[in-house]
Amino acid sequence: MEGKERRKGIRDRIRAGTQRIIFTSPESLMDSLASALYEAAKLGILRYFIIDEAHMVEQWGDDFRPAFQEIPGLRRDLLRLNSFTTLLLTATLTESCLDTLETLFGKDLQVISAVQLRPEPAYWFKRCESEEVRKQRLLEAVYHDWMRYLGFAWGHTLGVSGEKLVKVTVPDPTAYIQRNLKLLFNGQQEITIQDFINRLAKQCPLFETGKFREEVEAQIGTRETNFLSTSTAFALFRLHDEGEIQLEGKSDATLMILPKVNDKVDNDGRISHIIWKGENS
Repeated sequence: MEGKERRKGIRDRIRAGTQRIIFTSPESLMDSLASALYEAAKLGILRYFIIDEAHMVEQWGDDFRPAFQEIPGLRRDLLRLNSFTTLLLTATLTESCLDTLETLFGKDLQVISAVQLRPEPAYWFKRCESEEVRKQRLLEAVYHDWMRYLGFAWGHTLGVSGEKLVKVTVPDPTAYIQRNLKLLFNGQQEITIQDFINRLAKQCPLFETGKFREEVEAQIGTRETNFLSTSTAFALFRLHDEGEIQLEGKSDATLMILPKVNDKVDNDGRISHIIWKGENS
């Protein structure tokens, strides 16, 4: 009885317009909730009709869970009573899927897309002989996966050794720096590279002059004065090449050294100022 009362309360709130959001299955939508939705549409209180994982309408709607392909018919009936916004959300949109959705929901669909490669989830299992070893394995997992997720590195597969893929994580903070350029320049178009690095370290202490970076360098050896690491230098050179920033070396200013591969330093690696090419430039 309690479950029935709860479901009745949901339907009553839909009719009254007090149920702000409801998540439901296609089967419930076509059955127990349909009458309440019709009444809400008549009153003009149905504002959004959102289908998440919309590609399932094509993949599951024929023989398995046919209610998926009954949704468009219900939507058309509701639209005859009042207008509302329809959103079809999916990260798996093939040409075939788009054709099906256009057939079912109308050819006037406006497609908004952003190509984004997302890392696949990884599950790591390792038997640890001690608590110390367990902590070390956790740190390795954080380094390999979160460094890439946060934009500090990218993954690369070297090949197969025995039955295992050999994967490496290559330090590359380009994505992180690019995301934070507006914050780092803070309304300015040009700042010294020393100010830039200090602000970067304040934002994320993994970078040069940052607290965590200095703790690591105290154990593995410090950098030469005014030298950036090759990973940070690579990121700045890459952003320069992509037109995000401009690196300049002014002869009357303090320079920082941006080494390239094998710590090689060219003339374009002696930098004093960084100009941001975004916003109002």
